Amino acid sequence: MGDVLVYLETERLVLRWFNPDDLDLVIELDSDAEVMRYINDGLPVDLVEVSENLDWWLTRYDRDGGYGFLAMIEKATGRFVGWMHFRPGDGAGPLEPELGYRLRRDAWGRGYASEASRADRQRLHRARRPARLRRDDGGQRRVSPRHGEGRPALCA
Repeated sequence: MGDVLVYLETERLVLRWFNPDDLDLVIELDSDAEVMRYINDGLPVDLVEVSENLDWWLTRYDRDGGYGFLAMIEKATGRFVGWMHFRPGDGAGPLEPELGYRLRRDAWGRGYASEASRADRQRLHRARRPARLRRDDGGQRRVSPRHGEGRPALCA
């Protein structure tokens, strides 16, 4: 595995920057029809697109002032459970970051997204950086019933 740069740790998770060696993890996540159900009508993302997305994520760390896509690793097992991002939202300035996440199905319902987002907001607040969340509800999809039917997702 390439260099691992830890961004943040929570009680159960390590959030770290992605690296090029993580491509297979993202491909596996994006190949699960249930994970992609509300994102891409359940279709897996094209492998070229996944690779281009990861390449783009890797370029954002220096450009977006510490915002970016983070691999979520379960501390107890060392297993990749998904990713989250905290970045300036489309059409919004740096004072209105967007929070998003995508989790493996076996990580659903465990509170990982909430735990990671709370810790990231606290980290940003301590660093005296803006931490106001903006909901992107335009065309937003609903969370699967396991996550709580009818509640809007923060981001797909």
